[in-house]
Amino acid sequence: MRTRVETQLQHHRAGFTLIELLVTLAVLTVMLTWGVPNFQRLMEQLSIDTDISRLQRAIALTRNTAISQQRRLTLCPSADNKQCSTNWELPLLIMVGNVDGDALEDAEVLKVVSAGNLERVNFRNGYRWLRIGSSGWPRGYNGTFTLCGQDASATLVMSATGRLRVGPPGDC
Repeated sequence: MRTRVETQLQHHRAGFTLIELLVTLAVLTVMLTWGVPNFQRLMEQLSIDTDISRLQRAIALTRNTAISQQRRLTLCPSADNKQCSTNWELPLLIMVGNVDGDALEDAEVLKVVSAGNLERVNFRNGYRWLRIGSSGWPRGYNGTFTLCGQDASATLVMSATGRLRVGPPGDC
């Protein structure tokens, strides 16, 4: 049977001292101060990588469909499915038919690619659409997509043959 003094000593050994708690809090504070900004940068870069992948998939799907169906297709961003926009961060429409000016009156929408989550994505000089012929070439629509996040950016460069490559960070 334990005495009262032994029980008190046992309880005393089971806890933390004030100094141990302060040291632990100091180490935790240093780790969080260093880790949170790096985590935020990582999340920003992942968001940009996700939008690059979204654009690559949309363009590849448009090219492959144009080649397989032997038709000219149009890819354009649109907030309301009635008019093309210059913000390529909006949902992307893959369609066939006439795109008269910016209106999509006579166009048949084949697929809608969901919107991204960056602040802004622009395509060369404010182009509102990308037309890809039955050969898979975007005649006259080569250029650079600039993807802009809060603290980071990237570019996606499309050649005259429709091939894509990731370029250096862009100017936002």
